[in-house]
Amino acid sequence: MMLVNLTSPAMKNELKLKMIFVLIRAFIITLISLLIIMGLSIFIGTKLLNKKANDLVLEAERTKLLTQSQGQTSITDRIKGVNLQIMALQALQKRFVAWSPIISGFAALTPKNIKINSIAIDQKNATLAFSGKATTRDAYINYEKILQQSDLVTNVIFPLQTKKTDLSFSISVNIKNLPKP
Repeated sequence: MMLVNLTSPAMKNELKLKMIFVLIRAFIITLISLLIIMGLSIFIGTKLLNKKANDLVLEAERTKLLTQSQGQTSITDRIKGVNLQIMALQALQKRFVAWSPIISGFAALTPKNIKINSIAIDQKNATLAFSGKATTRDAYINYEKILQQSDLVTNVIFPLQTKKTDLSFSISVNIKNLPKP
């Protein structure tokens, strides 16, 4: 069988240019989409951080107003003001949680054949939700055993997986000894 190419060299060049144009256009559209998604996430993150900062400023102003009563002339009133400041600071310290040891301890429990993609911590409910991938089902089951024997988390329940390789998972566990806000 013999193949005959009836396309002229000019038409071949035009087809190559069209193919390059289509590839560049797809790349640019993908790049613009990613930039839009990143911009939206930055915008939402900024709004959330601003709200949290405003809440902290309001709490600080409220504490300041409590400590600055207009008739603070006696030593007793000044002592009450200092005590209010101390109570406000103690309330802030009770809500503080050192997350670094918890996250590093959790990371130390994770074997090499398990990849964690995301972690969400809910301090109010003392839960840790995470998702990731396991290379094999044996690695997935081994990871469940490691977490169940851990001193960091409780209520470890892994969903049953039927795949043998590249298992995606999403799990929620309770964090032990986490102070409530």
